[in-house]
Amino acid sequence: MVYCRRFIQWLLLIPLPFVPAQAETFETERRDIRVVEVTGGLQNPWGFAFLPEGGVLITERSGRLRLWDGDALHTVDGVPTVVASGQGGMLDVVLHPDFGENRLVYLTHSAAYEGGVGTTVTRGRLDADVPSLEDVETIYRMPAPGGGGQHFGSRMAFDAEGYLFVSVGDRGQQNRAQDLQRAEGSLLRLYDDGSIPSDNPFTDDPEALDEIWSYGHRNAQGLFYDAETGILWQHEHGPRGGDTLNAITRGANYGWPVATYGEEYSDASPIGDLPHERDDIENPFAYWTPTSIAPSGLTRYHGHAVPHWRGDLFLGALVQRHIRRLVVDDEGVVHEEEILRNDFGRIRDIRTGPDDLLYFVTDENPGGLYRIEPAEVSWWFGLPSNEGWRATAGSTEGGDIGPVYDGYWPWIAVARLGDGAWLWVAEAKSNPEAVTAYRAAETDDGTWIHLLTETGWYYDYDEETWHPLE
Repeated sequence: MVYCRRFIQWLLLIPLPFVPAQAETFETERRDIRVVEVTGGLQNPWGFAFLPEGGVLITERSGRLRLWDGDALHTVDGVPTVVASGQGGMLDVVLHPDFGENRLVYLTHSAAYEGGVGTTVTRGRLDADVPSLEDVETIYRMPAPGGGGQHFGSRMAFDAEGYLFVSVGDRGQQNRAQDLQRAEGSLLRLYDDGSIPSDNPFTDDPEALDEIWSYGHRNAQGLFYDAETGILWQHEHGPRGGDTLNAITRGANYGWPVATYGEEYSDASPIGDLPHERDDIENPFAYWTPTSIAPSGLTRYHGHAVPHWRGDLFLGALVQRHIRRLVVDDEGVVHEEEILRNDFGRIRDIRTGPDDLLYFVTDENPGGLYRIEPAEVSWWFGLPSNEGWRATAGSTEGGDIGPVYDGYWPWIAVARLGDGAWLWVAEAKSNPEAVTAYRAAETDDGTWIHLLTETGWYYDYDEETWHPLE
């Protein structure tokens, strides 16, 4: 048994997290939330990525890459030249899975080449001190770029094996999404250097591009690899209605434009068949019709800050100006909730931060980066790294208060709450939702911390005995 009274006394001096004056509180189905502006002053932000050392990289469609270091916005030098026209410009940003070692940043953007404009992937090494990108190189360009300013896509995601997935829109030429000799309307799978894996689904087809992983997409602006389930989630814009959420399958045809739930803009007439009427078309996991929500940005929440949201998908809605929460099971979407409708404008991207909180950017000029927090926050929330510690709403009277949703640190921690103290038990590598709180006797100073031993036992201060953790 190890006593660390000085340490817990230091913890108790941690103040509640500072809430800027612009923080607002909103009601949701599961709990009240507050929204804090992290930084404003952005020009049509499009994507963002969290740096492991702290800070956020943010793309602006006009062609800039910005770095928010926690105090100020900086413009990153060395970024590629973009064609910021129509829906094109600087688009998504992701970090290499081994960013801590190689510092590689990946950007998708529209670029001029071969007499046209096409979706392009560029990477470079980030020097955050300058800040700038070094050793910048283009690793992929869609072949035969076209004209116009529509439907560039583009989102990126790395999977668990380090493959890079890139979405490319149909560029407003809808029939090309069914042409395997074109990249338009496809999801691509690349190595991290832009080369093409030999086990892609169409590498043995001389009439198809080797980089294509799936096709029949209209304009995908949401892509998220769920490391816990291995599912690659994607959503895309339909025309008039027909926005879809897809669980991507290798080599599958997702229908556009031969099968869709969307309609023609001009007269609301059907476009092709309905996806469920065709055996050769992969049905969407979910779809929205007759009104489009115009989805952009996608994440699946596995954090602990709002435990009732764990496992839910979150996506931004541009036209309908809200964040949409999707409760999913193996069969599909079983419940949907609109959050922050018309409160912050067009939501362009949403991601889970390293602090287990949701962040989003607004597609405005000026736009901003915002953080979503639980409205009721105790001093537990201020622990280092915000690993999910929470005060319980249970009574301070009586014995075991049952399950509490807590973090996953391998600690036993005790803090004085009201007229007593509670012993919080957390087992290393256990299910964080199975944590249990126990009543404990007060010591002279009322607070202490006790480290969990490798045996998985905890010490009950009421009984002054050890018990196995169940």
